[in-house]
Amino acid sequence: MFGIRTPNRAVYKSSYWKIIDPIDRAHVLLVAEGVKPMAYTNFTNLGSIQEYLINELHIIITEARGRTVWLSPKRNSLHFPVRVYTIAKSPKIFTQLQVLWSTRGKKRYQDFEGRLLGYPVCCRKEYSNPTYRKKFSPWILLNFRKPFTFMLEYIIRLMDGESIPSEYNYLMPSQTPCSISCKKSLKLLDRWKRILQKYDHEALASLQEYNQHCKEKKYKAIAQALKKKGVTTKHFKKGFIFTK
Repeated sequence: MFGIRTPNRAVYKSSYWKIIDPIDRAHVLLVAEGVKPMAYTNFTNLGSIQEYLINELHIIITEARGRTVWLSPKRNSLHFPVRVYTIAKSPKIFTQLQVLWSTRGKKRYQDFEGRLLGYPVCCRKEYSNPTYRKKFSPWILLNFRKPFTFMLEYIIRLMDGESIPSEYNYLMPSQTPCSISCKKSLKLLDRWKRILQKYDHEALASLQEYNQHCKEKKYKAIAQALKKKGVTTKHFKKGFIFTK
């Protein structure tokens, strides 16, 4: 456990807690329970209850998230939301955050950030150095604006009529597993699910609804559209040569 002090769990039933967006509650709760070292929230303005949460849950909250923009010659650089709260469990993590914010290089920053967010090393590596070009047909990749391995493997399973592990209903909005079969991600998500199930059913349900809407529904639509074009899963294979 990352935690140092046990949170006052009566908070999870309080009226103050209900002010917080359920998905933000999932983030805060997992940090408070010590199963996630750090999290970001941006759906709720925590200002009015910030001190209450800090004192009762024994967490650190700061209205900051590193850099506001990645310097780039392009106009459409990556911008973070206007207000983002960073939640951490211990002063040690907060010290590491300050190191994170001074880290040079986008890939190093992403890897360090992913570690503090509790994501497996295999997933961090795939995020920073994607391998999908080595795994899938260049022709199939042309059908996607921003492809990545997890999404492509998810769609392949849908097209083949195979089941998707239920644990992926509980992914955090910023979380991207390295593979549909990533054992470390499945184990982590199952742990998070059990904690949320124990203390905040509404937060768990909102996380499930979010993933079903933003991932499952979207990927099913893509799979159906590809099938209508006559695309099959064999077209995804590296080395496949498209012929009319």
